[in-house]
Amino acid sequence: MQGTMMVAVATLQVLVVATMIANAHARSTTANAFAHNNQLCSDVHGTLDSMARVLEAHDVPFFPKHHVDKIHNGSHNDTTTGHKTTRENTLLSSLVDLSPIHRMMTAFGCDDRNEDSSKDKQHLEGDHRTPPAPLLTTTTAHVEEKVNDIRRNNATTKLPFQQQSQPQHSRVRRNQDPVVHAGQCTLASVVDGSCPGPTINGSLVISVEDTESPDEETDASTLRSISPRVTRLVLNGHIEAEALEWVVTNGNWTMCRSFSAMGVQFPTLQLSVLNPMTSVDTINICDSKVLRALGTDGFALSHELVHMDLHNNSLTSVPDVSGMTSLSTLSLHNNRIRGIAKDDFKGLPVLQQLLLGENLISEIESRAFDDLTQLQVLTLFANEISTIHFDLFHRLMSLTKLQLHQNPITELDAHVFAGLPKLDHLSLEDMLLTSLPATLFRKNTRLTVLNLAGNFITSLPKTIFSGLSYLQGLQIFNNRLSSLPPGVLEDLAALKVLDLSRNELTSMPDDLLQFNRFLDEFFCANSHLTQLPPNLFANTPDLRLVSFANNDLHSIDNVLAGASLPSLVALNLNNNHLTELHLSKELPAFRRFGLSSNPMQELPDVTLAPALKTMRLQNHEIKHMDLAPLLRLSNLDILELDASPQAESKAVLTDANIGSVAPLSVLSLENVDVTSVIPLLERLPSLSLDALHVGWPGASNATLPISKVCMLLAKSVRELRIANTNYEAIELCADRTFHSILLNDNEHLRSVTVHNPLRELNMSGCTHLTSIDAPPIDILDISNTNFLPVAALCTRWGRRILFARNLAGTIDTRQAAATARNCLQRADVIDLSGNTWLGQLEEINRVTERSVVLSEEQDWTADLVPLPSRSTPPILQLTDAPIECALQLSNRDLRRQSDLFTFTPQIVFSFHCTCARGFKMTSDGRCVLDEPNIAGVAAGSVIGGLFFGLFVAWLSRHYRGLTKRIGLQEQLLVEMDEEVMALKKAWEIEYGELRLVERVAAGAFGVVFKAEWDTVMVAVKVLQQGVMMFDENTVQEFEKEVEFLQRTRHPNVVRFFGAGTDPNGSPFLVLEFVALGSLKDLLGKDMENVLREAEQGERSSEDGARQDVTTSDIVGEELTLVSTESDRRPETMTVWDLKLRLLRDVASGMAFTHSLDQMHRDLKSVNVLVSSSLRAKITDFGSIRRCFTRDRHQRQRTRLSSSRDDDGDGPEYNQQAGLQTMAGTALAAGVGTPLYMAPEALTGDKCSFEADIFSFGVLMWEVATQRTPDLIEQEKGSDFRGPLLTAIAKLLTEGKRLKFDDSEKAAIPEWFQSLTYKCMAQNPHERPSFGELKDHHFA
Repeated sequence: MQGTMMVAVATLQVLVVATMIANAHARSTTANAFAHNNQLCSDVHGTLDSMARVLEAHDVPFFPKHHVDKIHNGSHNDTTTGHKTTRENTLLSSLVDLSPIHRMMTAFGCDDRNEDSSKDKQHLEGDHRTPPAPLLTTTTAHVEEKVNDIRRNNATTKLPFQQQSQPQHSRVRRNQDPVVHAGQCTLASVVDGSCPGPTINGSLVISVEDTESPDEETDASTLRSISPRVTRLVLNGHIEAEALEWVVTNGNWTMCRSFSAMGVQFPTLQLSVLNPMTSVDTINICDSKVLRALGTDGFALSHELVHMDLHNNSLTSVPDVSGMTSLSTLSLHNNRIRGIAKDDFKGLPVLQQLLLGENLISEIESRAFDDLTQLQVLTLFANEISTIHFDLFHRLMSLTKLQLHQNPITELDAHVFAGLPKLDHLSLEDMLLTSLPATLFRKNTRLTVLNLAGNFITSLPKTIFSGLSYLQGLQIFNNRLSSLPPGVLEDLAALKVLDLSRNELTSMPDDLLQFNRFLDEFFCANSHLTQLPPNLFANTPDLRLVSFANNDLHSIDNVLAGASLPSLVALNLNNNHLTELHLSKELPAFRRFGLSSNPMQELPDVTLAPALKTMRLQNHEIKHMDLAPLLRLSNLDILELDASPQAESKAVLTDANIGSVAPLSVLSLENVDVTSVIPLLERLPSLSLDALHVGWPGASNATLPISKVCMLLAKSVRELRIANTNYEAIELCADRTFHSILLNDNEHLRSVTVHNPLRELNMSGCTHLTSIDAPPIDILDISNTNFLPVAALCTRWGRRILFARNLAGTIDTRQAAATARNCLQRADVIDLSGNTWLGQLEEINRVTERSVVLSEEQDWTADLVPLPSRSTPPILQLTDAPIECALQLSNRDLRRQSDLFTFTPQIVFSFHCTCARGFKMTSDGRCVLDEPNIAGVAAGSVIGGLFFGLFVAWLSRHYRGLTKRIGLQEQLLVEMDEEVMALKKAWEIEYGELRLVERVAAGAFGVVFKAEWDTVMVAVKVLQQGVMMFDENTVQEFEKEVEFLQRTRHPNVVRFFGAGTDPNGSPFLVLEFVALGSLKDLLGKDMENVLREAEQGERSSEDGARQDVTTSDIVGEELTLVSTESDRRPETMTVWDLKLRLLRDVASGMAFTHSLDQMHRDLKSVNVLVSSSLRAKITDFGSIRRCFTRDRHQRQRTRLSSSRDDDGDGPEYNQQAGLQTMAGTALAAGVGTPLYMAPEALTGDKCSFEADIFSFGVLMWEVATQRTPDLIEQEKGSDFRGPLLTAIAKLLTEGKRLKFDDSEKAAIPEWFQSLTYKCMAQNPHERPSFGELKDHHFA
């Protein structure tokens, strides 16, 4: 049977092919072949439909599926487990391959009907939706996947493009799983013949991968066959010049009218490459951060081009468009154009839209737009334009829309818009305007929309809007208006929307809206209005929306009484001083009423507002509220009547015979006694509330039974809040489901029972709470309760977010620590603020310092110990707690669950905790409040009083001068911060301006590249993307480095050129490239050879250099000269001289840094660079910290974290770990390298300027000996194993220091050795300053 079927299928295939060939010959002789092939395609599709039905009827699998009218019945499928594999193999062996027929149909121009017409319409716009579900059985679909695999694996032997004999031409490869269907192809599918061609409407999108680069040998037969039917071609992805040229030159694009390229990857595009596309009138070249220039020389289609879109590129100037006489639309939006020249837009007589927004334009030459007489739309928003020539727009007689917003324009000439008689929309918001000329809009009488919001306008001329009788929308919000002139709006007869919010108005003219009969929306919120004109709305019958929120109004009754507002929909009067409000006229359309935060004394009568849907009257002071009139409103959906806590408000229901109750979904009556209302509500038709807020100090099971509350609720409740009550136990309705339950501030509540899972349970402020019985809860707040930290926290309750602030009662520290461990591994946010039990530092650190892997996969240590993992670190909040915990990130080589035999570097995190500021550690390891000695203070006060008179006399003479100096210092600090903010934009460098040459260094937090920028060789320091995601502190330190370097110019500090962000979003610095690398690298070399090489380099330099200049670094336009009489040239310098000079350079740079009130905090040989002329320059200021006093002994708290952590005791010692910078994230976080750090910095207790001096002492020892400064190795041997920080801190505390060997002592001067140990003194006060080192010791 099956053999017979296969013969029949083969016969059908032969007939299909024969039919196509015969008809193709006839078609080729027809004058219009493209129009006459429809019947042929229809016949072949019909034949394929018949074949598909026959194959399905006999359960014969085929590939690919063809669209048939009848959906296949799955009764023939054998999907049992026992026969699945056998059946798949059978299907594979008997699979009928129809793809050759499909490809032949495509070659002859027939559309693939596997996609229905609706899908074709979707693909016209490049839709990437998933193809429709397969018509065959699940087993057949699985077999089809195997066929796809076979085709991919055998592609190199079947496809003519990928020839084994010509590997040099096989550069285009198919994606592993390409998305290919009608209208959507990959370049690889075009090459290998599987691209079905355009949609029925002629649209084709070709996606290009970064590895695809065809050449003249690449097979273009499929492209030639499908291109004649393309009317719209889009190339997207990673488009190199070769791919673009190959597609354009090898296709037949006679029908193509539109061409788009999204993602060009080369800096200059010559439009002449598109000359073969002779019918194109629309060109879109977009979304390329690399493209800087567009060449039009030799472009043959200039006169035919109608639309050109060049948005979101990096064009630095306007392309030459002078010959494009048919151009109607030109978009240059979001590029890097800095200026517009006078002739940039000449020769464009029919241009109607010119889009120049979001560029860097700061200058536009006068009359630059004179040739654009047909221009209708001009956008210039979000540029750097500060001045506009008065005649810039004078020839734009057809302009209807002009957008100038978000430019730093401070003033406008009175005639700047005089040449725009047809202007309809004008946008001037978010600029720096302080005033407007009275005749500014005199000639723009057709304006319908005018936006002046977000400026600094203090007053308006009375005639500013004269003649604007068509104006419908006027936005003046967020200015500085203190008053409005009478009659200012009298000519605005068509005005519909007026927004005056966020000004400084205290009153309004009586006739403000007298002539604005069609006003629809009026907003004057967030001002200082104390009263309103009685007739304000007397002539605005169409008014729908009104807001006076956040003013100082005491009454509005007269305004409502004097107006007829049949269309009023919403009135917002929140946050005023209203005590009563009376509606005197019916408001038939009134639906939203806002009266919250007013000291209202009575409920407004809303019977005249029958359509009312929302009423919010919260924080009122109404003593007696009758709810009956409100419950009669047939449309009322939201009713919020929460009273202020001191109001003693009570609700009543004077009429319990209400036939139809309002369809409320939200009812809020907090701080309102509803004792008398609840029994009456039972008599009314049942409520079904989605949200209910109740509670007052007298509420209990007696006055407000929970069962009665449940009767008011819907089956599924979004929010239930019961607060400020006397309940001792609450068991919530078992037959209701809840999203959020808020039971906060119930002081007597001891236990809560919930029967169904919750998203949120808030029990904060329930001071006697000890018991919770509930299913899983995502968000739990038990702050200010007696609830103990139990095992269910973060595992069952508070699985995502846990608030446990200020827990009372006796808490077992170990149990609490175990709970904290669970939370750190599972929850997203843990807030343990204000808990004194956290003071048990040793117990807490035992938990928090355990490493957790940032991964979704299980990871194992080298010893096959599983580590906990999660995708992101939690947020740990410890405000007002005795400890501070810093997040530590590090890299560890771990075994992955997917491959236990391979070590993979993974990011792990932990928290290291120390006593918080204001707390101290006791002898038993607890952090307690550091309280002053009261007796000592009293005694000191008595003694101090004896000298008080003398002190006052001295102070009176010096106070005035001291005050002036302090004021000056504060002013300078403020000005300095403002200067930094202003400079940030000036220092910005685009990533595209850099040409990366090579990677020169890499670490856990970033990579350094050698690069070329504007013909200058520079170093580019890039922060890794992974670090940005998980370590906000590192990003802040990176920004601090930028801020410091922007203000710094010193010959011994590495030069800063700018900063920016790469295409991946990672920030980078552009710094001076220092040729010889780090001082550490230099110390690892033969210093004699270093001197000889420097001597040779100097001799080959320019002969005209002065003899006393030892460093001459020309960078950009600056020349840095370091000149001292003691400097020597390399040929006369000894190695010891060089070492002293390098140390003097470091001391000089550090003295400068300290003079700016900054500490480096990570001074080491790796962070000192050496130039080609052997001068030292300090770098890596990411750890910089400002001290706001010049007291050198002021202390700053420091946090440490390791680059490698173990599970329990912090980083394990090895020399590499000791030489790595350790970083943390806390408010007072700091950094440091353990082997260079001062004792006070290592303990995490105190840090000051003297910590940098200690690091310099270690550096002196390292420079002198040219050995690694490893104190642990010196004292304990290289095989020592133990915690790094503990070991180094203990050795330093014991007085251990780096030693000079006997041979070194003989070669190194005694003064140098003595100075080294002085810099490393245990007492910070005994260490010299960098100024002393520079000016005396190394002078």
